[in-house]
Amino acid sequence: MHNVNIPLSTLVNYNPFNNIVWPGLKRPITKREIAKAIDTGNLVDKVLSNTLTKEYKRRDHIGRVAYFVVNGWNDAIEIDVGIPCLGCNVSWPVCDGNHRVAAAFYKGNETILASISGEVDYMIELGMIPKEQEQNDLDNIDDCIITFEQERDRIEKIE
Repeated sequence: MHNVNIPLSTLVNYNPFNNIVWPGLKRPITKREIAKAIDTGNLVDKVLSNTLTKEYKRRDHIGRVAYFVVNGWNDAIEIDVGIPCLGCNVSWPVCDGNHRVAAAFYKGNETILASISGEVDYMIELGMIPKEQEQNDLDNIDDCIITFEQERDRIEKIE
């Protein structure tokens, strides 16, 4: 699926200020910690690796969120809602972008750009994409099928 702006409210259960998101943390990050990081200039502008030592891990995650609060971002977060109709359920749908999600909640954003995968009906049920978006996606698929069929017919005429 292509990138869409989803209501941030659909991710309220996955808010990094209410959940322990990153391994090694003992409690969720706080908005006070983000504000302090901004005030002190602790802005981490690089992707965090899994090799961070425990003593710096919390500070760096907070600094990464603070960086996005101050500088923003252009890339979409990645969400996988699973395919519940087939029994494939996902406990944490944010595959990539938890720091950006935290920054969006901190800033009070209403939406966030996301690339969503999984069952379309479930995305609609969660309110991540409107019903009209599903129809647009189906129309795009139909356009691709028509184009494929036209190309197949053209090739058959040449042969």
